[in-house]
Amino acid sequence: ILPLAAAVIWWLYMQIEPVAGVPEEELLLPPHEGFTAYYPLLITHMAAGTVAILTMVLQVWPWLRLKYPRVHRVSGRIYILGTVVSALAGLVIVWWAPQPGKLGGVCMLLFWLWVTIAALVYARRGQWGKHRRFMLYSFAIPLNNLWAFGAYYLLSKFQIQVDFNYFLEYSRWIPWVGNLMLVQ
Repeated sequence: ILPLAAAVIWWLYMQIEPVAGVPEEELLLPPHEGFTAYYPLLITHMAAGTVAILTMVLQVWPWLRLKYPRVHRVSGRIYILGTVVSALAGLVIVWWAPQPGKLGGVCMLLFWLWVTIAALVYARRGQWGKHRRFMLYSFAIPLNNLWAFGAYYLLSKFQIQVDFNYFLEYSRWIPWVGNLMLVQ
């Protein structure tokens, strides 16, 4: 659990530190003429996704689940809420994303929403094996962000030039599909 928690905290720090306190007009966001809800939806997507990733760390901690099942249930509900809000906001804003990687982003968000809701349904039915399986699928999806950012960080650090369109395609497919393969 410690490596996962450390990776999530590192990723979170690397995401927040460069933009903390920067006004919206100074951020490197593409303008979206006629869609004023883009920036608030982007912040909603990112904030809810961050809540989901942070509570995910608690969810995969076996000691916590066994020793404090109530904390596991409450953090699980928070995870599901964060996932649903983040995925729905993401499904709205993805249409303004650059074309490369857009299909991968839509597939990832739809799959994340589906497996998370399926996991909730299995928990409600008391089918714990299926619940656990689908939650592992669900956890594999937001870890996409850690892998994609890690790749971007390494490419930047070692000054490796990659066509941005190829990187967008990579970051919207390989990390989450690879994570799902590992879970399976």
